[in-house]
Amino acid sequence: MKIQWVPKRLSGKRRRLLEALRAGASPLDQHDALYDLALVHQVASPIASLAAARGEPLPARWRERLQQVRAQNLIFELHLKELTQILDGLEVPWFVTRGAARLADPLIPDRNCGDVDLYVLPSDWPQIEAALTALPDFERDVQRGEKNRSTRHFNWRPSAALALDFHLGISPFHSEGGDQFAVLMERRIRNAAGVWVLPPEDDYGMALIEALIEAPANRLRRLWELELLLARLSEGERQRMRRRFGLRRWAHRLPEQIFTRLQGTTSMQKREQLLVRYSGLSLLILASRRPLRQTRDSIGLMLRRFRT
Repeated sequence: MKIQWVPKRLSGKRRRLLEALRAGASPLDQHDALYDLALVHQVASPIASLAAARGEPLPARWRERLQQVRAQNLIFELHLKELTQILDGLEVPWFVTRGAARLADPLIPDRNCGDVDLYVLPSDWPQIEAALTALPDFERDVQRGEKNRSTRHFNWRPSAALALDFHLGISPFHSEGGDQFAVLMERRIRNAAGVWVLPPEDDYGMALIEALIEAPANRLRRLWELELLLARLSEGERQRMRRRFGLRRWAHRLPEQIFTRLQGTTSMQKREQLLVRYSGLSLLILASRRPLRQTRDSIGLMLRRFRT
């Protein structure tokens, strides 16, 4: 089943059904027809895991998906451990977010991990690129206009293909590096698996930024994770997070509002990445405490990209 970047529309009724399956308020074996939608919104294996933990019978597709994700994540963990040793050997600061950070800190059980999102300082990228290029099984993937983008790509094939996305800035609409990014590097911590991650305040801040710039391509899984990350923070920690990432007090409400109104609509499906990206930029500007500066930096970044 091909899963598009902008996922299929999730109606309010079906959203409530998926939430009921998550909470155990409705038995999974009575809602097998929801499987494709749950898969698209990246909640099929978490829902199956929660149902199995409650002792519920699992329909065949849900059970197979759960087994598949568990096997994939075990391989992912082994490779992430090896990658940690390689990067630590270079003595450069780095950290991971998204799925790689969730392996040792699962907000929802058996969340599928696809690629590895790593963050490194722009000044360290040449050293990292040279070191990985010299190793077997690492293949540099150069994409169009990359010199003016904040992400660099490697394909790694230790046993199965694994995409490594090295981010040189907080988001595609932030200039590479910068003081804010350097502060995040200083605040990183080791998790239980020995991988560098962000502390709870910054973990949520990065997740919120990502949810804003990818709206309305967000999936239900992301909303569940945002909800749980936010619940970890005290009001003082939430305030510090907003100040550190330059966000308004109500910014955390925007992903849910956009998900409800625009996610998966026909206009977003047809325009795909272009319209979604510009919608994400608009949200980032709307949520920013420094909208004029964010607008100037983001437009400047896009103009440099169009000139390539």
